[in-house]
Amino acid sequence: MKKVIYIGLAALMVFVIGACDGEKSVKIGEQIWMAKNLNDPSKGGKCYEDKPENCEKYGRLYTWDEAMKACPESWHLPNNAEWEALVAFAGGENAAGGKLKAKNGWGGSGGSDEYGFSALPGGFGASDGSFINFGSYGSWWSATDEDEDGIVYYWDIGGGSSEMNRNFNNKSYLFSVRCVKGSTSTPNNAGKAAAIGGVYKFGEDVEKGPVGSVMIYPLEGNAALFFLDLSRGAPSYNSGRLEGRMTIKDNFGTYEEINEYNNCILKFKFASQQLEITTEDRHSNCGFGGNVNADNIYKLIDKSIPQYYLSVEDEKIFFKDLKTGKQQ
Repeated sequence: MKKVIYIGLAALMVFVIGACDGEKSVKIGEQIWMAKNLNDPSKGGKCYEDKPENCEKYGRLYTWDEAMKACPESWHLPNNAEWEALVAFAGGENAAGGKLKAKNGWGGSGGSDEYGFSALPGGFGASDGSFINFGSYGSWWSATDEDEDGIVYYWDIGGGSSEMNRNFNNKSYLFSVRCVKGSTSTPNNAGKAAAIGGVYKFGEDVEKGPVGSVMIYPLEGNAALFFLDLSRGAPSYNSGRLEGRMTIKDNFGTYEEINEYNNCILKFKFASQQLEITTEDRHSNCGFGGNVNADNIYKLIDKSIPQYYLSVEDEKIFFKDLKTGKQQ
């Protein structure tokens, strides 16, 4: 018997708790998730430190290849787009961890478990056979695989934190599996671009030196829009703004604008939690002010996909309405 509990006057959040293909499940937004980590020894995996009691409470730890085949029929391993939908519904990356954590089992730093997701800190297994972070971190595989070198994505929650973050690691590591309802993954939105969307920044104080930020908005296929905002800082305060479209391949993006006004080629190199922009030799005329260029390492400050930027007149320019890049 399925039990449905409506919470809130408008029933905006719905828990579905009970038997669903033999699995305890919970509805969060428009998605139905398993309400606990997978523990199916027939699909491989290991118990943390090879202790069966850890599997009983925290579920098994699987390699990525095992995880891709581990979910039962009518369920699947969620990709980045599906994890992002869950995190967005739960308040964004800065708050989702606190709302998805189980109330107990985190050594005094449990969450509110608002949706019945009941995330637990099952730790993970390293490729050398060791086990790490049991009781302090929970890590779950994503189905998104966009790297030819065997690097794939996972999502984690740390003890003492309300955040839920996206990271990447080798397929041979052992992470938890949480299945989502449906026979196949929903489209991954933008391939590699979906995994690198967010807001990046360098510099802290325009009075002390150059500062800059770049917003990355993923598109369908391996492409993304970006908005770059730069300042040379004191004393000149020369600046530059650029909206554009880049193509994405592996961990690299390329923007080109060569015409009668500009001769600009920017290279974007994405790594864990940061982005490096370099200007191609002899293609540095990007329309910026004197001595302003984009070359720097930008730290990821917000993994949420930006929806708009502000024009010089403080008007909201929505990325979804843009077709091509242009100087601002």
